[in-house]
Amino acid sequence: MKNFVNIAFLALVGFICHSQFLSAQCGCPGNSSTFGTVSLSELSNVNSFVGDNLFVSLNNSYGFADTYMVRDIPKGEGTIKDYKSNFLSMRVGYKPISKLMIETELGYFVNKTMIDLGGKQSSNGFSDLSFYSRYTFFKDPENGWDFSGGVGVKIPLSTGSVYIPQNILASTGAYATIFTVVGKKIFSSINSGLILSHRTDINYKNNYDYKYGNSFRTSLMFVSSVFENFMVGLEARNETRLKDFDYSPGKSEELKESGMSSLILSPIIRYSIGDFVVNLFFDMPAYQYYYGDNGQLGYKNSFGLSLAYSTRIDF
Repeated sequence: MKNFVNIAFLALVGFICHSQFLSAQCGCPGNSSTFGTVSLSELSNVNSFVGDNLFVSLNNSYGFADTYMVRDIPKGEGTIKDYKSNFLSMRVGYKPISKLMIETELGYFVNKTMIDLGGKQSSNGFSDLSFYSRYTFFKDPENGWDFSGGVGVKIPLSTGSVYIPQNILASTGAYATIFTVVGKKIFSSINSGLILSHRTDINYKNNYDYKYGNSFRTSLMFVSSVFENFMVGLEARNETRLKDFDYSPGKSEELKESGMSSLILSPIIRYSIGDFVVNLFFDMPAYQYYYGDNGQLGYKNSFGLSLAYSTRIDF
């Protein structure tokens, strides 16, 4: 009976993902090719690594955008008529010692396609490879507290082309410094947890003298166990990206039609099967603000799927 429930649940997940990937509309924050290159959710931080020291997650997101925003007002269609993206990513975390976490992220765009006044343009390929470590500087298991912080680097895996617009390149083509902070509070009496996380990406210029604005991502997530192997939760997330800069000869200017800030609410369903976990979540923008007077493509509702595996390995 238990095996039948597991198979039925996975079949339901597959059906939902198939239909949602065909119809979901998700965000394309301004002119940034970084769309989709950040983890869709902070769900990996739900994993407490209790008894485990290895964590692997596979993620897929399908994006579509066609509506422009000026400040916080929808303005309908703009110069870009249609924008689609299919992004895959893998995240691996390992704890060599109890208080140290080492993580890496790898992203790949199956495709990024844009249709504007000039016609159809597209690209694909690897985006970025990130390495960072996080150290637990405070831990109180008795009261359920855990705080950690870390630093890392993001390495571009493709440099792009002068014939492809910056906003549909598979990678930013630039290095970045990453700072992360994660805090957890476990309420064992009600089988629930509260996770606060923050990530800052400091971006540098790429080979085409283009600099993407620094990004800031803060998430507050509450998760609760409904019954064995099944959890639900809600994430409130703020994503902010500063304006981009064009340092090419003769320009050296801030791009007015770039940069944004948004508040996103994301219901979460989490189901575990042994060492495997299936995470489902649905992003719903509660408020968004885009800089510029002519408009940028804005967030719409998006659907996410993450398959995770955790275990213990000893060398």
